[in-house]
Order: sequence, then C-alpha cells, then structure tokens
Amino acid sequence: YIATGQLEQIPQVTSESLYDTYLSMIQNDDCAIYVVGNINKEEVTQLILDKFAIKPFYLENRETTEIAPSFDQPQYIIEKDDVDQAKLN
Repeated sequence: YIATGQLEQIPQVTSESLYDTYLSMIQNDDCAIYVVGNINKEEVTQLILDKFAIKPFYLENRETTEIAPSFDQPQYIIEKDDVDQAKLN
C-alpha cells in the first residue's frame, strides 16, 4: 500500500476510522522525533516522555551463516520509482 492512500478509498474514510488509524500509528509504528534549535535537552526529553508512550526498541541479534560473495569490481544497484512527494531528514 502506498503511504498516501488511494483516491477511491476517500469516501470510505470516517472521522472514527481516521482517528483509529492515527491512534494505531502513534501506538504501533516506529517514529523519529527531531528537535531543532536552542533547547534544554533534559526539559525536552521529559516533555517527550510525558506526552508520548514510548516503548523500548531492541534490535534483534541475528546470526548469519551465509558469507557474502567477494567481488573484484564494485556492484551497482540502481532502483527507480515514480515519486510524487519526498522528505529529506
């Protein structure tokens, strides 16, 4: 599913379904919080902890037995996609 949705789905969106989706995203999706400017780090950290129910994030430690092949020359992967909106962080 594309993040922006599809025009055909708009008539099915209700205020309740929109709010439920918002709550689900806040509670279940990964997000990044960027704070920019001359701020007090401890104060902003406490505000974030007070306003958001942040769950600890742990990376899975996966052991791999597969060894990557060795290449004499660089390998290039070029992917193209139609983009109608972009965000740079």
